[in-house]
Amino acid sequence: MKNHQELAREFEETLKLGSCLIGVRYSDKPDSRVDTERKLAACEAIDIVRREKAMVNLSSETCSCIGGKYYLGLDPVPKEQIIKVVMDVHKMFASEQLARQFLDNVPPPSGRGNFVVIAPLTEVTVEPDLVLSVCTAEQANRIVSLLMYSGLKPFTYNLVSAGCTSLANPMVTGEIDINLITDHARRRVPNFASNELIVAMPFEKFKEASANIPYAGAVIKC
Repeated sequence: MKNHQELAREFEETLKLGSCLIGVRYSDKPDSRVDTERKLAACEAIDIVRREKAMVNLSSETCSCIGGKYYLGLDPVPKEQIIKVVMDVHKMFASEQLARQFLDNVPPPSGRGNFVVIAPLTEVTVEPDLVLSVCTAEQANRIVSLLMYSGLKPFTYNLVSAGCTSLANPMVTGEIDINLITDHARRRVPNFASNELIVAMPFEKFKEASANIPYAGAVIKC
């Protein structure tokens, strides 16, 4: 049986991904190989890992955005405070009621760990909780099609969400997450290309997608 690093290399090569797959692990301890003092927003961490193939420890002290602290469950930020952010800063909703419904749809993964360790999947030493890909729509279609081959639930959440929710939603739902990356995140991280989005999934879903590579029409010549 292939380990997660071998699966990552095969997945990246077969789907011709432009950047490395990202492994995400919730932990009570930081990865000792990583600078624990580096302060980043969660969306910045995703970008740095995929471009620099670096490793990042996010915690309540090192996550520099209040949204990331809330969505990743790193800090018990009051929901009212996040509603104010999405209303006044992001201007995502016409009313507080809509903002509350949005936040209630997928609660943060509280209590999963004090640290979120983010690294290239090929560099992760233990199986991660999640696997992310920053990719184009064409590449995302192939990833989703690999999961559809063996059965995939319909999407029931808002695709327009803070970039950091891709690090959290699959922990709660147990399903794949597609994030279109908001304009706010793109202004903060201009390295996200206009044709890129984020696909995130639990590690078990990644293994399922990998197992379907030899059979699914999305990646073989029909």
